[in-house]
Amino acid sequence: MSVQALEKPPVKFDHHPAAKHAPARDYSYLTEGHEIAKLARLLGKELMPWQRQVVDVATEYRLDTWGRRIYHYPKVLITVPRQSGKTLLMGPVKLHRIMTRPGINCFSTAQTGKDAGKRMMDLIKLVAGSPLAGIFKPRKSNGSEGLEVRQTGAHVTRFSPTLGAIHGETPHLVDYDEIWKYSEELGDNLLGGVGPAQITLHGQAQIWMISTRGTAASVFMNKWVKSGRDGTAPGLAYFEWSMPDGADPDDPATWWAFHPALGNTITEDALRAEMYGDGMTHAERMRGYMNVLTEAEDPVITPEDWAQLHTAPEGMPARSDLAISYEVAPGNVRAAVLASWRDDAGMACTRVLHSAPGTIWLPGYVRRLAAAWKPAVIAADDGGPARRVTDELTNPTEAQQAAGVEALEILTPGMRDYGTACDAWLTAARDDRTFRHDGSEVFAQAMARVVLRTNNGTERIDRDKSAGPVAEVIGSIVGIWAYDHRPEETGNQIW
Repeated sequence: MSVQALEKPPVKFDHHPAAKHAPARDYSYLTEGHEIAKLARLLGKELMPWQRQVVDVATEYRLDTWGRRIYHYPKVLITVPRQSGKTLLMGPVKLHRIMTRPGINCFSTAQTGKDAGKRMMDLIKLVAGSPLAGIFKPRKSNGSEGLEVRQTGAHVTRFSPTLGAIHGETPHLVDYDEIWKYSEELGDNLLGGVGPAQITLHGQAQIWMISTRGTAASVFMNKWVKSGRDGTAPGLAYFEWSMPDGADPDDPATWWAFHPALGNTITEDALRAEMYGDGMTHAERMRGYMNVLTEAEDPVITPEDWAQLHTAPEGMPARSDLAISYEVAPGNVRAAVLASWRDDAGMACTRVLHSAPGTIWLPGYVRRLAAAWKPAVIAADDGGPARRVTDELTNPTEAQQAAGVEALEILTPGMRDYGTACDAWLTAARDDRTFRHDGSEVFAQAMARVVLRTNNGTERIDRDKSAGPVAEVIGSIVGIWAYDHRPEETGNQIW
């Protein structure tokens, strides 16, 4: 029986929401899209409309004088939500490349070597159950799983995404899956090791990157997404399907507006069950299924729970009965000053007084606040760049002293006290829900970025590993601790 006779009739897929970003088809170029679609059918699969759109545009080429296919786009970046069919898209692309170019080397990876190996084994199984089985020689050795075209030696091999991976190779195609997991250093290194080598192939090679969106910590992916959206990366074909701006993520009409597999290979009920299943956080639902950038992968407190902590405290303190605290984010990118106290019900309360980029404004602001309010205590953590500000406030220069600037007393918790303060704050805000905040946007954003680390069984806010500046959170933690260690004073009301 011929290969053509074994080809399954195409499945009818109708749903094709418009991409938020995608290059238009340039009909001055030829395309491999129809060839890849036919290959997918031989594997028993039918490309969905979004997949066909991608391969039609991303594989645009022209023939040079030697008859070689020179691609329009050296790089391709695709970001789609979960359950869109990323793996089904890339399988036929990789197989088509090694079937049509004798002797070439292609490489494939994912967020880890283990994940890359599983994806390649899935592709090997898919090929084994198709009419194409005899064309390929499977490689199943752990660490080098792949497929080789028997007659030409062209092959695709998986590799682990590590520094120095596949350096020295000259690959015609490299694809990276779930790049949102890559650090900036790793991502830059992976591309840096491949790009220069592909130059020698004179436009015949491509790099494909495909992923759901990540978090604020996904610096590598985020900068490529920005370049794709802005159109500032020459030779990049950028495709994005994601939730429309301002839409309601819980409204099924929103899902139909952008999810490219909905109604084709996944039903609304199945998508709902996955998104609202046990253990699925709001941030992960937004990142994975709405395909939008989130601050942290797994927030310590969900935005919904944090919003519920914004209620009026029972009783307002005097200005001289407040704890004033400040904190500086790593790299001095942001600083915050906060007022903290306990209300009449004993609940810990914090209000953001000022939060802004940089730190040049911070010492003067704290001095003016100290002079005008005469708070019970001024405090700051003794870690991170806040130490420099504390030194400046407690040790004015001779010129400052001559101008009448006095040294301030700053209370700083030791390492043990800071750990205790973090644990107490998290217990109040996350577990007992006995914390109250002012509802400010900067505080909510900082909370969404928080990443914890555990030290000797105690949870602490990790300012370095968090997904962005968390000055407001650390400032609040230190402020509540300082309030509980303040001298007993009273004075004018803050409001």
